[in-house]
Amino acid sequence: MKHLPTVLAAALAFVPGWRTESTERAQDGAPTAPPRTLATGTFSGQYKLTLTASPSCTMTVPSVTVLVDLSESPVRQPASIADPIAQGSEVFGQGTAGDSTVGRFVLLRQGDQLHGGFGTKDFGIRTLEGLRVWVRLAGTANATATTLGRPQAQGTAIGDIEMSRPRDDAPDTLGACLGGRDHTWSLQPQ
Repeated sequence: MKHLPTVLAAALAFVPGWRTESTERAQDGAPTAPPRTLATGTFSGQYKLTLTASPSCTMTVPSVTVLVDLSESPVRQPASIADPIAQGSEVFGQGTAGDSTVGRFVLLRQGDQLHGGFGTKDFGIRTLEGLRVWVRLAGTANATATTLGRPQAQGTAIGDIEMSRPRDDAPDTLGACLGGRDHTWSLQPQ
């Protein structure tokens, strides 16, 4: 009986659509990658979104943090489309309180991988540092488990970041990085 998990995994490897890290093997029989633990739980509740501009950018403040509310739900397939758009779930985020209509994002989560777009309108969203940040980014990240039972994420993004003080008439008085290719971002549960 102690070999039952190995036998079960080997049997499931032949079921169409069933794959795990430990059942994928190269032609010589060796595992193609070490097994890894999936980040369980759903993205929900309040998170800190930290945005850090590319090191190649000249910014007065290189990193800012925004509070966002997240929810995760399965991808809904339109009934009129025969082939599925994507498998996985959507992680929807928006700024907390007064900024909820100014800053939003939708990420596709497939296993531990997240990818999608971030955007703000007008002069951006207020940061915890008391500034405003305006973004148009496309990003990707890896989700990992936390002790809170909700996953966290860390990744990279390409696109535009501009920062200003809340009272400024322009969105870029503290710096702008347009077309940056190696910004970083993270989501930490609160």
